[in-house]
Amino acid sequence: MTKKVVFCGEKNICLNCIKYASNNKDCEIIGVFVSENDWEADISSFCNEKNIPVFRGNPNQYLLNEDYDVIFSIQERRKLSKEIINKAKVGAYNLHFGKLPEYRGCHPIAHQILNKEKYICATLHEMTENFDDGDIIEMTGVYNHKYMTAKEAHIELSYAACSLFVSYFDAMLNNEYYSNKQDINKADYYRKDAIDFEKESIVDINDKDFLTKIKAFTFPLFQYPKISIDNEITKFNIVPNGE
Repeated sequence: MTKKVVFCGEKNICLNCIKYASNNKDCEIIGVFVSENDWEADISSFCNEKNIPVFRGNPNQYLLNEDYDVIFSIQERRKLSKEIINKAKVGAYNLHFGKLPEYRGCHPIAHQILNKEKYICATLHEMTENFDDGDIIEMTGVYNHKYMTAKEAHIELSYAACSLFVSYFDAMLNNEYYSNKQDINKADYYRKDAIDFEKESIVDINDKDFLTKIKAFTFPLFQYPKISIDNEITKFNIVPNGE
């Protein structure tokens, strides 16, 4: 039986998941809620080509009177209400770029790098009215190698997370999977202001965690770290290979 599906989100990971779902015969995408400030992907253009309805408003208002089976939140910044989540007849799912429950909240890639995690993880989980809460379906990750920046981790994790979504898509459509409760004793939530990028991205060259911080704060388009040498601050730029 064909399932009515809603997507909410942004960036390449969301676009690629929508592309996959749009080719699934058991899935009818009845709406995609996009961000006004998506710096990475043009989801609207793809949806327009496929005649998929696109919305730019708040899904908590638009979906009140809609009928749908599944809702996916993929890099969605807005908090979906309990009512909207519970309206999904089959399930509501989130794809979070952090290891759960340890890295709930904002900037999970940067925090995972700063905490020197061996792997930078993404988690596919059921949704509740609380951010990054709900039972865990599966997790994936990319190796946090010595020189991996936050931007590089974001790109690699986007591919890995999309593969995770694809591998569980049919199971989520039909609610046929196993999940595990999050261990509340390990849970940690990072607020948006947990990192003051303007201040903390200034890294002293003698800092014992110099390289780790350089990696965590390197995300072109948003920020580069700055190096402090004898109280003189220099902007740090990473030159791509071959340039």
